[in-house]
Amino acid sequence: ETAPKNTEQTTDFSKEKLTEAYKAQNWEETLRQANELLKLAPQNADIFSLQGVAYANLSQNENALKAFEQALNLRPDDTQIKVSICGVKHNLKHPQALETCLEAAKIAPNNPELQYLTGTMLEEQKKYQEARTLFEAAYKLVPDSAVYLTAITSLDFKLGDNQKALERGEQAIQEHFAKNPIIWLNLLTACNRSSAYEKTIDYANKAYDIFHDHYILAERAEAYLALGKFDEAQKDLDAIIDKFTVEVPGSAKTRYLYAKSLLASSCSTEKHQTCTTDQKDSCCGRAEQALTILKTLSNDKKFIDNTLPVYLGHAHIMNGELEAAE
Repeated sequence: ETAPKNTEQTTDFSKEKLTEAYKAQNWEETLRQANELLKLAPQNADIFSLQGVAYANLSQNENALKAFEQALNLRPDDTQIKVSICGVKHNLKHPQALETCLEAAKIAPNNPELQYLTGTMLEEQKKYQEARTLFEAAYKLVPDSAVYLTAITSLDFKLGDNQKALERGEQAIQEHFAKNPIIWLNLLTACNRSSAYEKTIDYANKAYDIFHDHYILAERAEAYLALGKFDEAQKDLDAIIDKFTVEVPGSAKTRYLYAKSLLASSCSTEKHQTCTTDQKDSCCGRAEQALTILKTLSNDKKFIDNTLPVYLGHAHIMNGELEAAE
């Protein structure tokens, strides 16, 4: 390349190199070029902004904040710089992060990324209603974003608006998310939490044809249990254990559902007392199997369910262990 002959040409040449490094996401080179260029153009807000981006991507958030603040001093009305400062302060857990982001969100109501980030910060402070409002604003701007919709649904659950989550889910799978497993699972959870068990089963049938996911079977099994359809529930839970042998997140819940299904479909206490060892595949072996699972879960500190002691006591009774049930 031909070397630049004067300061103006040098600056233009350096800007080209800086832009190339930035577009290539070569953050170390971006930073090096920005630092060199600021020696030639120390009052350039764009260069300070790119310097801040490079620092942020190199996890040097303190330096990133200084760079963005320099840029904002030079260009006080620049919304994107304020958005960048919001993000860096959030990363730093800065005491004024939320205040900065709320101010920026008012200035830039059409910036979905900013609305979402500010909503996340409000959620962290358990200000769920305010957070959901910002998530909804972001989703309205980008209606095909599964991330924004999932954030809204999560807050629907936290706020106890299960019916609203159900309605959102039904609309979502019709409009943008017919092949998104997370949206389907949220819908199934919303159906169960709204006691719309027949809907759970209907949607689970459709979802399982697409994804063959064990979580879908677990939600459908929960609906079957709620409707007293114990044989159908046990088929789903047996399928989970047969097909998905590896330990997975949420498998404790699956085992708990399975144990409840075993208890619900086991023999009566009187009949269980007459069972023999060669009847393990009939209703006779189910209460014993359920007790084994429930004992394991009761020792699992990560698994929390207020109904577990009730079912564990019931399993002890079904197995004739009356003292343990007390």
